[in-house]
Amino acid sequence: MSPAAWTIKQVRFAPAPSRALRVLALLVSMLSVSATAVAQVNWDAWRPKEERVVHYPDILVTAAWVQENQSRITLIDTRDVNAYKVAHLPGALPFPFSRTPPRPSISEVQDELGRLGLTGKETVVLYGGDALPLGDAFWVLEFAGQAEVKVLNGGVSAWEEAGGGLSKIKQDLKATRYQATGRPELHSNFEKALESFGRKGTTLLDWRTPEEWAGGHIPHSLPFPLEELQDEGGLLKSGPDMRKFFSQWGPRVHEFVDLKDHVIVCGSGPPRSVPVHPYLGARIAGIDTVSYYPHGTSEWKSHPEAPLTRLIDATEVRRRIDASWEGGKVPDLPPANLIVLDLRGRRDYEVGHIQGAVWIPPHRFQEDFPALLREHWPGVNPQQTPVIFYCYGKTCTRSRNCSTWAGQFGFTELLWFKDGTEGWKQAGEKLVRAAGAP
Repeated sequence: MSPAAWTIKQVRFAPAPSRALRVLALLVSMLSVSATAVAQVNWDAWRPKEERVVHYPDILVTAAWVQENQSRITLIDTRDVNAYKVAHLPGALPFPFSRTPPRPSISEVQDELGRLGLTGKETVVLYGGDALPLGDAFWVLEFAGQAEVKVLNGGVSAWEEAGGGLSKIKQDLKATRYQATGRPELHSNFEKALESFGRKGTTLLDWRTPEEWAGGHIPHSLPFPLEELQDEGGLLKSGPDMRKFFSQWGPRVHEFVDLKDHVIVCGSGPPRSVPVHPYLGARIAGIDTVSYYPHGTSEWKSHPEAPLTRLIDATEVRRRIDASWEGGKVPDLPPANLIVLDLRGRRDYEVGHIQGAVWIPPHRFQEDFPALLREHWPGVNPQQTPVIFYCYGKTCTRSRNCSTWAGQFGFTELLWFKDGTEGWKQAGEKLVRAAGAP
């Protein structure tokens, strides 16, 4: 037999690779492909896919559109009375509300709009300067049942840039009967927010400043950066661009708001300058189930039974733990007048935790929390006992979720140590090992 023939036979009859070797080769191949794929991953693909065609309401109009349709629309100026008196768009009416009341009545709103001369069947175009009264006016008209409400994007400035003139002539108001059917579902109040916070299917957006939000907010509400709803020129973004931002906002990266949720937008009492009203932004984005909680957080705080989440730092955590024990060394025991909950993995808790903290599995919080209270804090008064929540660090949302659930159990002072054990160690504090931990 020739050497060549022998070689062929050796190859042909060589033993087949074992099953383990074949699996190993497959894993190596998959890992090499995965390494390339991770580098090129498109994180937008992680966003929840919408299963329906989005309808974007035709809300935003240009100055040119207003000029072409001025005979068929009713213009309303949402600026303050003095600005209206100085100069306004020709034929515009002054808006009768300086600020939306906390608990508006549909009948009272409709009566006021009737005195303005509206029947509810007109196409109304709003314009203004500050976004807060403009957005409030938009919501009031939809709440009252107005047939069609639009907004002149860019307001008076856009009108003048398009060559439009201004007028000082005050319009004669001809009172009439407002005939539209109101939409009470667009209004959220304290009772609705209390019933729905943290529940699946509801998202609360808090449009105050990040500092105001950190100082006390409705549990599980998200701070919402209104500046992102404008383009570089200061105009309101289009529907698709507005929706893209809403859909990408969440408590952390790759954790998104479900736009099929009932979205409640809430702010504060004292008026302040805002770039975009969130209710108006949500409507432009085509979010169907959105309601407005006027004076939200301010009214919420006026109810002593309402839970409030506040962000705290390591200094306050230490101060509260030290104050919970009178003199002497602070033991690693849960104090009677303060609850500190560790929401990390059990092994991490055993290796090192904040002094006095008790571990609870976050995925079983709602089931295990009552038993934990009976064991360590029997007879606790939820409205008089603060609770501190912490996990690993700023990217961990377990504290946010569990503080919300504690609020549903009736605890009102919810203290979120967002920096977690990472921030605790960075502040120069030490973790203590659990008794008996290996």
